Amino acid sequence: MTYSPDGTRLALVSDEGLIAIWDADTAAELTVLRHGGPVRSVAFSHDGKRLASVGDRTILIWDTTTWKQVLTTRGHMGEVICAAFSSDGQRLATGGGDKFIKLWDMASGKETLILRGHTSPVSGIVFTPDGRRLISYAGGIVKIWDASPLPAAQATTAPTTRPRKRRHRKLSAVFLTMFVATRRASRFVWLRLRCPLEFLRGFMMYY
Repeated sequence: MTYSPDGTRLALVSDEGLIAIWDADTAAELTVLRHGGPVRSVAFSHDGKRLASVGDRTILIWDTTTWKQVLTTRGHMGEVICAAFSSDGQRLATGGGDKFIKLWDMASGKETLILRGHTSPVSGIVFTPDGRRLISYAGGIVKIWDASPLPAAQATTAPTTRPRKRRHRKLSAVFLTMFVATRRASRFVWLRLRCPLEFLRGFMMYY
């Protein structure tokens, strides 16, 4: 279930492969889209003009004015679990049961980048507002990736880490170690950051 960015429409998904679009003000059903298989997630573009639906191994893009399907693509080796548009709407990121994250060009429908590193199915994904970083969640692991556009599909691997506890003045705080991949020339440099888990949760909810 997700709202359109302007809050006027609500998209609901079902295991029967249906996506129901509702008017959020009147609770009237506007249309029903047929994905063709169980739908795991839907995502509106930031301008509200596109809706992505993912499930089984299929990614569908819908025009939210006509509610016609405008793009179909495949590429994951397992079911597609989650999706997110970049803020400019030109790219879509998907996470799957194959533990991969893939980025897609919305003009051509072609895969532009593969991110490898998770060891569990990717269940959450979001772009930062500037579109340069991508945050993913899988099996209790959060990773931050360099999602800057590349001239051709490339693969990167992010290091893995888990939450750890620290104590200070009898107060326990949970910290999550995250790694940021930043590209310099053709090499990748890994920078280590730490932030409170509570802050990360708020960040994910905000974006």
